[in-house]
Amino acid sequence: EYHGADFRFGNDLAGNLLAALVEDLMQAGALDVSLAPALMKKGRPGHLLTVMSAHDQAATLTDLLLRNSSTLGVRVRETRRVLAERQVVEVATELGAARVKVKYLGGKAVEWAPEYEDVRRLARESGRELREVIRLVSEAARKG
Repeated sequence: EYHGADFRFGNDLAGNLLAALVEDLMQAGALDVSLAPALMKKGRPGHLLTVMSAHDQAATLTDLLLRNSSTLGVRVRETRRVLAERQVVEVATELGAARVKVKYLGGKAVEWAPEYEDVRRLARESGRELREVIRLVSEAARKG
């Protein structure tokens, strides 16, 4: 089971503090963190921050939110997650090896997503465009 925590707050936190909060939440064990603009009561601009966590991390992350933001409360809800079958494979290319996440539906591979860190490294090392390296690694994964 996963927990979702939502909280809304006004524009009283500077952008660098928001970025640090998101980073701190991820380092503290959040599975995912998203931040979106929101229109608050009385037409005030604000933010909606959503945190996904495992059940045993919910209290720690909620405490972190309350201590490091201006929010006075956090809404916590239990959610379920449905996962597609997936596997991480390593593929060889002319530029070097890269990991690729393969998504399966009904036992059939339907999508290939190269690991960003790997394709970024290969792009830097080879001097090629990142999009070209992603295409090259994806094609190698589909073929083999």
